[in-house]
Amino acid sequence: MLLVVLSGLCGCSGKKDWHAETYSVTGSIQVNGMTPENAVLQLYSVSGEVDKRGSIPLAIVDGDGNFAFQTYSTHGMGCPAGSYALTLCWKVDFMDPNSPDRLKNKYCYKENPVMTVTIEPRRTVLDPIILTGEKLLAAK
Repeated sequence: MLLVVLSGLCGCSGKKDWHAETYSVTGSIQVNGMTPENAVLQLYSVSGEVDKRGSIPLAIVDGDGNFAFQTYSTHGMGCPAGSYALTLCWKVDFMDPNSPDRLKNKYCYKENPVMTVTIEPRRTVLDPIILTGEKLLAAK
């Protein structure tokens, strides 16, 4: 009896009815040969809303230049399948939300993304993103 109850509780994973199925999406990035540590990458759907709330998958670049997208804070990693505009915003001072973008907002908006990507319904490792010749604001 206890196993039946525990099985039922485990089925309540916290996934909301508006959550879409997500798939692991990882990759790496370099800008002018540097790691844009703490840069924020976002995926804006170009193939329709990813869920009822219009969620936007997000990733933060680590110290090695790697990232992993997440759409929901309470239900696993990854993002829904679909086509996306990938944006990049790399603040001069990560801790200051009013800090300017080191790339002068060149790739911060979905209208001018770094690239477009298609996420299939399976684990995806994006090709390395290598940006060169970018004019950067100095880091703090």
